[in-house]
Amino acid sequence: MITNAVAIPNNSIDQAFHIGAYETVSDAWKHGLNKDYWTHGITLNLGNDLSVSERNARRRLNYIRIHLLKEMFGNNFRRKGAKIRFLVFKQGDYKTFNQHFHVLMAIEGNHNWSAQSIAAWIMTIDAQRTEKSWDKIVHVDWDWKKGNRFHSYVSREATSNPDTLWVM
Repeated sequence: MITNAVAIPNNSIDQAFHIGAYETVSDAWKHGLNKDYWTHGITLNLGNDLSVSERNARRRLNYIRIHLLKEMFGNNFRRKGAKIRFLVFKQGDYKTFNQHFHVLMAIEGNHNWSAQSIAAWIMTIDAQRTEKSWDKIVHVDWDWKKGNRFHSYVSREATSNPDTLWVM
């Protein structure tokens, strides 16, 4: 497939969506997300009757991104072309004290870390934040092939309420 004069391989783990024709945007969310690209799912919440603000979610995700990239690729991760992308889904409402976020994460760059090691480091990084207040440590899911439902859960969320999505 050629898009903007750039060749895109058909079944690459380096692309966010499977190549294909989808009849609706909803179908693209349900069937198009590449599970080999979006390797981890992260949940940001504070517990019952407390809301996570979008500002706090962005700050926490950026903190995780920078520290994980440094741990995996060293301080020169930018020169190595390493990136972490987040697909963030807001759920609930801030006014009703139940707003929280579900996040799909992709790591771009050659590394030899296992999915389980990455998940453990994400939780360690989040637990070591200096500005914690009463935040719960993030919950991290991985390994979609063994019955983990996080991927389909966030796909359903994007399908039912497209205003909840943002990319980081």
